[in-house]
Amino acid sequence: MDAEETKSITNWEAFLDSLLDQTVEGLNSQPIDIYAFPTYVPVSMRVEADQLWTEHRTSKLIDALLKNNVAIEINTPEQLPSQAFIERAKRAGCKFGFGTGNKDTAELKRSEYGLQMMELCKLDWKDFFVPGAWWPKVVDRRWPA
Repeated sequence: MDAEETKSITNWEAFLDSLLDQTVEGLNSQPIDIYAFPTYVPVSMRVEADQLWTEHRTSKLIDALLKNNVAIEINTPEQLPSQAFIERAKRAGCKFGFGTGNKDTAELKRSEYGLQMMELCKLDWKDFFVPGAWWPKVVDRRWPA
């Protein structure tokens, strides 16, 4: 979503509810292993992000991630999700992975934010997504032969 598109958003609450509903629908219907850019909001809304991502909204997202065995990307460039979200998702039993979005080679860093959150949230190896550990494969869970 670019800056021009975000200018047209007049009701941030309704926008986020719609975004969340679309996300949950995608998590429930698509073969997904890792959900990238969790709790993302457009730049114009970031100053209000913590207030917009209410307990109800974060619960709805975490429940859908857990139900569908979808891991949560801890994104270094965007520094998403927040420590509070990670801690809550960890308590719920969600898995995590590090990511950068890799728009270009300059973003291929050491996942500094992920490492920081790993330490602050006391994440260990059992809290991370391991390909093939959730069997059957995601595509087989979603679209059986």
